[in-house]
Parts: sequence; structure tokens; C-alpha cells
Amino acid sequence: MMDDGNCQFTFCASERDALLGDVDHFNDSANGYINNDAVQGETKVGRSPSDIGPADKPPKDRYFFVYIVFYTFGMCSVLPWNMFITAQNYFDYKFANHDSNTSTSNVTFLDMTAAPIPQTPAPQTKTELQDMYESYFSIAAQVPNVVIQLVNVGIKHKVTLKVRMLTSLTGMLVIFIFTTVLTRVDTNDWEKQFFWITLASVVVINCFSAIFQGSVFGLGGLLPKKYTQALMAGQGLGGIVPALVSIICLATLKNYSLVGFVYFLISVICIIITYAAYLVLPRNQFAEYYLNKQASPRTGMIDVSASFSSSFEEKKTPKPPFLKILSQIWVAGLGVFLTFAVTLGNFPGVISQIESMHQSEWTDMYFTPIFCFLLFNALDYLGRSLSFIQLPSQNHMGVVSLLVILRLGFFPLFALCNVSPESRDSDVVFTHDAYPIVFMFFFALSNGYLGSLCMMYGPKFVKPEHQETAGNMMAFFLVLGLATGSAISVLVIYVL
Repeated sequence: MMDDGNCQFTFCASERDALLGDVDHFNDSANGYINNDAVQGETKVGRSPSDIGPADKPPKDRYFFVYIVFYTFGMCSVLPWNMFITAQNYFDYKFANHDSNTSTSNVTFLDMTAAPIPQTPAPQTKTELQDMYESYFSIAAQVPNVVIQLVNVGIKHKVTLKVRMLTSLTGMLVIFIFTTVLTRVDTNDWEKQFFWITLASVVVINCFSAIFQGSVFGLGGLLPKKYTQALMAGQGLGGIVPALVSIICLATLKNYSLVGFVYFLISVICIIITYAAYLVLPRNQFAEYYLNKQASPRTGMIDVSASFSSSFEEKKTPKPPFLKILSQIWVAGLGVFLTFAVTLGNFPGVISQIESMHQSEWTDMYFTPIFCFLLFNALDYLGRSLSFIQLPSQNHMGVVSLLVILRLGFFPLFALCNVSPESRDSDVVFTHDAYPIVFMFFFALSNGYLGSLCMMYGPKFVKPEHQETAGNMMAFFLVLGLATGSAISVLVIYVL
């Protein structure tokens, strides 16, 4: 019917079905609403209600453009964490003891065109900064990530998507450019200052990353499930790239300062590509159809005129019922939390300390980069990519939860491998290199697959107008699991 006073068109559910044909059907259950990813009943931006026909169908995602954009979003969302933890050799070099007689000033730029800079031989014992930086970096990354994710859930409805996305991408780009420049600066005379500057950069960049990650998972919750799967698979690819770069650099470059430059320059390029992808997204018909939708939180009716008023980038929505949404997604949310808590409880802290039982020059250099980082990220990526199979289904969250709980068994399995053999007090049970490799296969594959299933299912338990908020909440559960797992890994290493 038409309200002459407000000049707005609203349609009840039956009228909407008649007009659009394909709509989402929701089944009442203890967990809320089950969404079958059919068309969600909103009209295309720029079209008047008179243009709607009974055979009106959503546009296609031509050439999988939107899917690729969300893949890129996923990769960019994990770059800050992956680049800093993978650049271990670069930071070991930066925080080692160096002769300062080569420095003529407090800030000296290193010549990139010159011959490789002689590296200081690794000291017999690690410096204090070398011992500190991994644990400090984890805290500096995870704590602000959790806090900002929680803030992002609470203020999402007050700040437009455009502001959140452009601010976060610009912030990450500026900090990564700054970090890239620092790789070419001789910091031998001010290592402690460099340490704290780097730590501050990690805090700031993860704050921006949390805003970006929460925003894109909110958007993914509004689209069909496979677009959340694209985000998760993109995150998997964002882990493979740094691992490959690390191995290639170890094999070809002897200048650790140049290695760090390559790491962070790649991050800058990826963020620029992500920036461009976001700017193009609002102009895509498929994205417009699904993301420009507005439903009344009081009546559940679709307010067609709201879809014509502004792009999804500019819209502000009413305050969502947070507790109600949480009550509908908590099973999937706890599944995500536990999956990533188990993963970060073992990787990279514990697993990176596993040494080959067959010591040689090759294993000393390549065993950890290949077994720990490359193998994990490749199998994690495979699991995320296979999650389109969606088995167990959304209707069998009990089975999904059981599989997630079974992953707790990886704690004793990896702990009984050859972890830190020089300093451990307990015996090594699995005395062959094949054991940790087999464990890693199931560990990484299950992380990618089960984590993706939970992230995909969560937003589909709620009404369409609450799916973006549900996506934000699922992202919060994810980073909370990462932070909890990082703390657990410190305890596991201490016990061993």
C-alpha cells in the first residue's frame, strides 16, 4: 500500500512474494531463522516499484567479479598479521647485536643498488629484543584486534560503511609504507627505539585491520554463503603468499634488510589493489542488488524507497537487537572461537619450535619455513576452498560442534613431537618427522574447513536486516579465538 503522508512504498510478505517470485524462506527454530540463500526480496537500486515484474530476478555475478573482490578482501584482512610473523629472519637481524661503526648518523638509508650488506653472524645467545619481539608482537596484534572488533560491532550502525572501509584501508596503507621505508634504514644505533616504533605500528595497523575485517564480514553476511567462503579462502591465500615469499627470499637473498623490504612492499601493493576493488564494488549490479536492502526492524516489511535513497556505503541503520542476534548465532560463534583458539594455541608458537629428527644444513634452514608455515597455509587454504561442499550442513550444527571439539586433541599430539629438544623437560614420543607432518595435514585442513563452515552459517540464522551485524559478531568470535589461542600457546611452551 501507499502512505500519502510519507510517500513511501511498503510491501508485506505476501505482496513481496507475488512481485519478486524468489524470496528467502525462513523456518522458525531454536536458533532463529534458516536462510536458503535464495533471493532476499529487495529491488535494484535506481529502479522504481513500477518497474518490478513477477519474473524479476537478481543479476548474475558476471565473471565472478564480486566473488574475486571478496577474495581480495579476505587476503588483505590477514596481511598485517601474516607479514609480521613471517618476517622472522628480518626482525632477528634488526634486533641482533651489530657493530655501529658503519653508521654515520642516527638515521642512515641503505643503498638498495649496492652489493648485499654483510650480515652480522648470529650470536650464540639471542639478544633481549630477539627474545621479546615474538610475544610482544602477538600481544600488540591480538589485543587491539579484539577490542576494536568489539567496538566495531557496537558502532557499526552509527558509522557508514564508506567511512569504515576507506579509513581502515588508508590507515593500513600508510603504516605499511612507513614500515617498508624503515626496512631500508640502518637502525643499528637505535634498536630499542626501532623496536618500540615497530610495536606501535603493529598496534595501529591491527586496529585498522580489525575495522576492515569486521566490515567485510558484515558485507559477506548479506550475500549468499559462498561470498563468506570467498573471504575465508582469501584469508587462506593471504597466509600462503608470505610463506612462499619467505622461502624464495631465503633461497635467493642474503640481505635480510632487503628481505624485509620485499615482504612489506608486497603488502603495500596488495592493499592498493584492495582499495581499487572496493571503489569499484558499489558500481556492480550484483553487489547493488544484495547490499542495497533495508527492512523495517519492527515489522519485517521491505521498505523499497529506502533502497533508492542511497548506496549501501552511505546508509545508517537502526540499532540492532544485539542480544537477540547473539542468541541465534552463538553455536556457530563458539565453533569459530574454539576452532581458531586451538589453531593459534599450536600455530605458530608450538609448531614452529618442532625440529627435524635428522639435522642437516638443509633442515636447519628450510624445515620450519616449509613444514610449519607453507604446509599449514597451503592445507588451510585447501580446507577453506573446499568449504563450498557444506557438509555437515547448516541444519547439523551438533555434528559441526563435535568435530570442532575433537580438534582439542592436537594439543597433546604436537606437544609430544620434537618441540624445542634442547630445553624441553618431557620426553619426545613421536620420534619421526612423518608424525608432525601427518598431524599438520588434518590440523590445517580442519581449521580451514570447519572455521569457514561456521563463518558461513552464522549470519544465515538471523533475519536479513540483521545479517550484517551477525557477520560483524562472527568476525569478533574469530579474532577472540585468535587472541585466546595466542595466550594458550605461551602456556603450552612454558609447560614443555
